[in-house]
Amino acid sequence: MMIRIFFFLFFFFFAKITYSIESSIVVLMYHRFNQTELSSTNISTNEFVKQMNFLKENNFNVLPLSYLVSFFKKKETIPKNAVFITIDDGYKSVYNHAYPILKSFKFPFSVFLSTDFVSNEKNSDFMSWDMIKEMHSDNVEFFNHTSNHESLLNQNEDEIIDTILNAQKKIKSNLGFFPSIFSYPYGENSQKTKYILKRIGFDLAFTQNSGPIDIESDQYFLPRFPINSEFGSIERFEMIVNTKPLKLSNFSPADTIIKNENFLVEFSSAYLADKIKCYINNSAKIIKIKNNNYQKYLKISGLEEKKNYRLNCTFVKNKKEIYWFGKTFYVRKN
Repeated sequence: MMIRIFFFLFFFFFAKITYSIESSIVVLMYHRFNQTELSSTNISTNEFVKQMNFLKENNFNVLPLSYLVSFFKKKETIPKNAVFITIDDGYKSVYNHAYPILKSFKFPFSVFLSTDFVSNEKNSDFMSWDMIKEMHSDNVEFFNHTSNHESLLNQNEDEIIDTILNAQKKIKSNLGFFPSIFSYPYGENSQKTKYILKRIGFDLAFTQNSGPIDIESDQYFLPRFPINSEFGSIERFEMIVNTKPLKLSNFSPADTIIKNENFLVEFSSAYLADKIKCYINNSAKIIKIKNNNYQKYLKISGLEEKKNYRLNCTFVKNKKEIYWFGKTFYVRKN
């Protein structure tokens, strides 16, 4: 009898932090196309075509980003192997290169606009409203990326609200609607920015954290896999679009803002903690790891003021299935 009770409680607890393969969703993030001098945000059209061919040949379901609103609101199912294509900022190379390629594949995609940069100037690096309207009439979706593209972490509440609402008004004036989906400039977010977006009335907000999505993901901290020249090989792309969400519970710290040179990360998982591998970038180092059955503790040090640090944790099942969790921390002592 006690054994049955144990297994019931075990299942009840971990059912909330496991995943459904069918509900795993991958969102891709691009910026520039064929601008080789800007490798950190650029992808060549050759690599991009290879990636789109992979999605087509392997029967991935490429869907409009707006589908995710009803997915989270109504708990509607998303088809297996769902992929969403997003592009940030609104560079002219989107119109010149990405748009024709995606149109030829009949793949829907979305662009997050920073509206102050939309320009009719011939030498501008950004699209014009005429280009945007042409794409919008062809069912390309456009969403809010603020008006000024400044980090929300560097602005007070009034400034944050102004830059978001200014973009809303510009998009409404030119395209006829108020977007309900948002993308954080540079991916930089916090609990404060989340609550501002909720108050304004946004349904979803996207970061630049790596990782897939499922129904339990926080709608205002949704991850996307950044794709660029450095991380755009077809081998890595194949791995990314097949990842599953690594569900973590009791994650601490809850906020993304770190005020010290070191901090402690802890979380629980449905998997044994010593099987989950975590990595952090830049100057930070994981100096201590403690695994306690299904709980993991990481002590991270070497953080520098005004720097951002990406923490990625993965679990590999059966030597081929990769489960991924990503979170970015921002060191802001003041």
